[in-house]
Amino acid sequence: MKQACKIILLAFLGLSGAAQESVVPRVAIPLIATDSHHRPISLTVESLLIKDQRTAVSGASLLRGADLPVELGVLIDASRSERNSHLDDFVNASKRFADDIIRGPGDRVFFLGFDATPQASEWLRKEQLQSTP
Repeated sequence: MKQACKIILLAFLGLSGAAQESVVPRVAIPLIATDSHHRPISLTVESLLIKDQRTAVSGASLLRGADLPVELGVLIDASRSERNSHLDDFVNASKRFADDIIRGPGDRVFFLGFDATPQASEWLRKEQLQSTP
């Protein structure tokens, strides 16, 4: 009976340890590496020593900035002084620009027009952007 209790206790401790490991939050840290002439250089995760409270961290990974989703906010001055200067052309050019930038499934854009009171669109994905007039 004592051995059965030990096995159950060890199994419980093992399960609680596994549960604790799975809830460790992932943290994204922007990193830009340049040489002495301020030119970007390539890094590998093996070339970095990452520590958390003086303890080495394992399981880190690096992502290229080009692989990250784009979140773009376009601010449009719709005040009276700008309304007289081809505001429709600016809005259309902004939509075309956003359509060129927003490519991946995680990419999104919002538009914020401001005058006396700001008016913002919701976050728009590529297909929503293309269907808006």
